[in-house]
Amino acid sequence: MTGQCFECNKRTKFIHFHHVVPKCLGGTRTVPLCEGCHGLVHDYNFTHRRNLQKKGIEKAKAEGKYTGRQKGSYKHSPEEIKKMLIDREKGMSVTDLSIKYDATPPTIYRHIREANENTKRDET
Repeated sequence: MTGQCFECNKRTKFIHFHHVVPKCLGGTRTVPLCEGCHGLVHDYNFTHRRNLQKKGIEKAKAEGKYTGRQKGSYKHSPEEIKKMLIDREKGMSVTDLSIKYDATPPTIYRHIREANENTKRDET
């Protein structure tokens, strides 16, 4: 699904939905951002991601919803990773990938980064 970035108006199939008010602080509305603009928001610390994560985990613990990551839950077979990458190339969002493959978004990003590193290494 192609979308348009709220900030730069770029049309891309890799749209992220960024919470205007952080979700852990009660935010419900999002704006569509391309990967570049969404990265700028976080890289320049306009949103202190680690602090937001901590607040979100504290809130989930208080509500009895947080149990931590299951040991070994981040491991995927090479075949699953290959399917993830194909789905990502087809335009599936990281959020949808994380649901489909039962993985956290950071795990999905790690698999993408490692695949890109392996591709660069193979090209040299």
